Amino acid sequence: MVFVWRGFGIMVPIVFAICAWITSYWFEDLRLGNSVFVGWSMFWASIPLTLVGLGTLMKPEPDENGKVEVTGPNDFFWIPIIIWGLVFLGTSIYLINKNPNPEYDNGLSFEYEAPEEEQIQLNLNIYTTKDDTISVQILDENSDELYLDEVIPPGYIRYQMFYGNDYQIVMNGTSGPIHLPESKNITDRIKYYENWLVMGDGVDLILVNVSQACRSDINKTELEEIEWSDFVYRRFEGKNLIEIKLTSSIEEDIFTVYRPGIDLPLEIGENEKIYALIPIPSTKKTSEEYLDKMIIDLCY
Repeated sequence: MVFVWRGFGIMVPIVFAICAWITSYWFEDLRLGNSVFVGWSMFWASIPLTLVGLGTLMKPEPDENGKVEVTGPNDFFWIPIIIWGLVFLGTSIYLINKNPNPEYDNGLSFEYEAPEEEQIQLNLNIYTTKDDTISVQILDENSDELYLDEVIPPGYIRYQMFYGNDYQIVMNGTSGPIHLPESKNITDRIKYYENWLVMGDGVDLILVNVSQACRSDINKTELEEIEWSDFVYRRFEGKNLIEIKLTSSIEEDIFTVYRPGIDLPLEIGENEKIYALIPIPSTKKTSEEYLDKMIIDLCY
């Protein structure tokens, strides 16, 4: 397609393309028939186009000799930029509020609701931090159906698949409700998705990108020189159900999460990112000294 523009007019297709690319991160269906996707792309593009268009309407100040420099027009297909910005804004409002075409998935990716038959089970990791064994039962909140009834050793990680639902968990006779999220948010961009339940008092989990440590030739001094606090993905409060979801728009990316206490690998695969879950007392700050010690322990 041949574009015709003068001055800053070329910004119209460039700004729209950039906004559409950024907006695509929140949508599964990127076809032009997806009115919501196109509408939001035009909405974000209308803002800079309108501002630039207003700037081109301002008359230049005369120079010291009283002369005014004549500037050329700024248009795209002979339509001024300011008009493009206003047309994008009005059209975007219409498209976003338009009745969805059933042929397209017009929802944002994190609002997509999969049919019930497509629901899958998610992994629940039960991590015990107490010094004694813990008796754990997990029951359906409504039917009292028993899904798990075990005695878990200290420092042990027990994992089992569950459907998203409301459950009742009983630990050494003390009970409480937990809600496991449904799997409707699972898309190709999610590279890791698991839930964690810390069975113990006062222990949080820190998720750290430790890819730099996964080398056979790295020594303790090099590990200490790395500012690991810059690679902390998030600190999760152990008193709550922990939902860990790692996403990437790059199809080849692989995310591997190592459980607490598991030694890190000596090499890393192509396109692989290694994360480690590091336990920390809830009263302790995420200091560089603590991260250095814990990561060195995982490497040596």
